[in-house]
Amino acid sequence: MKDIALLTVDGRSQLRMERRLAHPPEKVWSALTEPSHISKWYPFPVAELELKEGGKVSFDAGDGSTFEGIITEVDPPKVFAFREEDDLLRFEITPVDGGSQLVFSHTFDDRPAAASNASGWTDCLDALEQVAGGADQVEVDNDSVALHERLVKEFGLDEGVVLTTGDGWIVRFERQLREPADKVWAVLSGGSDGVSEGDPVPSGFAHPGASTGKVLSAAKAEHVEFEWLNDGKPAGTVRYEFRPGNGGARLTLTQQGDTGSADLRDSALHAWHGHIEGLAAELFKARG
Repeated sequence: MKDIALLTVDGRSQLRMERRLAHPPEKVWSALTEPSHISKWYPFPVAELELKEGGKVSFDAGDGSTFEGIITEVDPPKVFAFREEDDLLRFEITPVDGGSQLVFSHTFDDRPAAASNASGWTDCLDALEQVAGGADQVEVDNDSVALHERLVKEFGLDEGVVLTTGDGWIVRFERQLREPADKVWAVLSGGSDGVSEGDPVPSGFAHPGASTGKVLSAAKAEHVEFEWLNDGKPAGTVRYEFRPGNGGARLTLTQQGDTGSADLRDSALHAWHGHIEGLAAELFKARG
């Protein structure tokens, strides 16, 4: 059994992942807490671990440096938890007939990254199960991008929001993609590197019902901002921004409108949702 849920706990996002493992709690505990075992399933090798509350766990970042976490709970062989920067990772083991029930939670702030986090932890927990079973080498063969895209929809991370301002309204989307910004830019721009101020807006940047004016500002794979038109007149702006995210580019899209176009907010929200998800589907189809 593999259950994944995205919750909100004390105002923060929390992934909760539950596994039924065919290994006793002592074996799972060993896989969770012995440095040589952790290094086989965790994203970073463990350089040092003080297995006590308040103890430090040091990870090898892979570039010659290390970073540290602080252990927040130790109750062998039931609970192991530690804080990595502002994130809290907690593992709870319960004995069941034929093995163990493992409940893993990851508490964090960057909610748009939840699907990427969950797909990554799926690989880690699959590897952990193998380590608990005594494997010296682990093999994980999941389609993490397909899982990411499924979880984006299950978690509602594809949905945008409408904000009201003193001057009008804003439709906003923040979507984690699984390709780098240069590849996303190539799809949106039709392969053009030269999108510049004053140019017509490449069709890939506009949803099918949008009427657009001129590009106001652009930097390849970083941002583009352009006018949108209502009844042939400028009514606001659309802005794409790209920055590194968990597993690929993080896209933030905003459309601003004035009070005179308030009746278009809901249709804009719907149209941009379809456009962004169409982009994600095209990137998924073209991968590899």
